[in-house]
Amino acid sequence: MSGVDFEQVMQAALAADAGVAGIVSRRIFPLSAPKGAPLPFITYQRVSGAPEAVLDGDAPCERISIQIDAWAKTYGEAKRLAKAVRGVMAGAEFAAELDEDRDLSDEEARVCRVSMDFIVWA
Repeated sequence: MSGVDFEQVMQAALAADAGVAGIVSRRIFPLSAPKGAPLPFITYQRVSGAPEAVLDGDAPCERISIQIDAWAKTYGEAKRLAKAVRGVMAGAEFAAELDEDRDLSDEEARVCRVSMDFIVWA
């Protein structure tokens, strides 16, 4: 991953996965979705990141906390998308670990969301 942001690698891995692409096509956005983006889609954001410290300086890897949200019209669809995302994150070259997830909804907007926090060593 040298010279490339982890987020670019992660987004490419999600977009390349047939299960994820079958649900969201290429609707995977940093921070927030564009206004009017059709559901379902994925948003992601880096929550924190810090280089791993070792005795002789910084290690060549970084501990990253990243939040990925699966957005859909129905709870079932949001859960299916979240399961596909977890599969990619666990099986990709960077092998992220799910730290926690939570189910959310916005009744006014009529949107369901599964928000997942991953820890990644990249």
